[in-house]
Amino acid sequence: MTNDITTKQEILDSIAEGLFTIDKEFRINFINSAAEKITGFKKDEVIGQLCRKVFRCEINEIECPIAKVLEIDKNIFELKSKIKSKNNSEIPIKLNAAVLKNKSGEPVGGVISFRDISYDLDIESYLSKHTNFYGIVGHSKVMTDIFYLIQEIADTDVNILITGETGTGKEMIADAIQKTSRRKDKKFLKVNCGVLPPNLLASELFGHVKGAFTDAVKDRIGRFELCDGGTIFLDEITEMSLQMQTQLLRVIQNGTFEKVGDSESRKVDVRVIAATNANLSESIKTGKFREDLFYRLNVVPVELPPLRKRKEDIPFLGMHFIKKFNLIYKKNILNYVNHD
Repeated sequence: MTNDITTKQEILDSIAEGLFTIDKEFRINFINSAAEKITGFKKDEVIGQLCRKVFRCEINEIECPIAKVLEIDKNIFELKSKIKSKNNSEIPIKLNAAVLKNKSGEPVGGVISFRDISYDLDIESYLSKHTNFYGIVGHSKVMTDIFYLIQEIADTDVNILITGETGTGKEMIADAIQKTSRRKDKKFLKVNCGVLPPNLLASELFGHVKGAFTDAVKDRIGRFELCDGGTIFLDEITEMSLQMQTQLLRVIQNGTFEKVGDSESRKVDVRVIAATNANLSESIKTGKFREDLFYRLNVVPVELPPLRKRKEDIPFLGMHFIKKFNLIYKKNILNYVNHD
């Protein structure tokens, strides 16, 4: 048995990703060598400590990833966040989280793996500054018109609705809008409205009070309250239920909301950027989406074209990816062959 445990630890110590496990009390009971190297903490400094006290993960401002996995009953993959190292410096990471269960299927702890993406971000920053508009490659007229529009509205706080097919870059446009806005130094949070069921989405956006529902064991702050003064990006907005649309309309109109299970109104100042790949005219016609909410969001519409409608950008995209992968893999490829 001892040999088996030693072998498992050696395997976990051999992987490049940082990894640690926690018990039911959220106390660290294992940390691998890569996690030590990334964070600067040694095993004997963190074993038995609460994970949120040690790594101070940015997402813990809202909710522990393991607690989130338990709530939605789905593992978390490739979630961007930040942790604090031993010397108090911020480390950008991508993390995965899963619950550990015993043979009876009962939760006994959790496992989090993560990797340092500082180098990736350095590459993205370089490419953003030297090849494109805030990470978006586009030299066609339709794209340069969108870039010009983003710069034109930089000094305003108007709500924006981004539409376009899947894969056209709606989230990248939202990032560019936020980075050029006067709220660029404030909180910027993103919520995919199509991932969570209505009751959990309400809690995610507006928070809840203890006892609001079965699993509400403590008060929780919502995304709107957390990014007061900043910007929120609501992706797949048409997946939101009509009841949630009504609550969102109230926040946009009056800047007020109530936490789930609470009657006290709270006031916030949040800019909303929304996005959808759906046909909104059809959604309004069929009663799936509120027309008044559409007009509140569609103050500045941004319609993104698919690549097939801006083929003149393909050569620039090709060179962008050559530069990117040259940096990542330390190559010196200068061009590519067009087989048209």
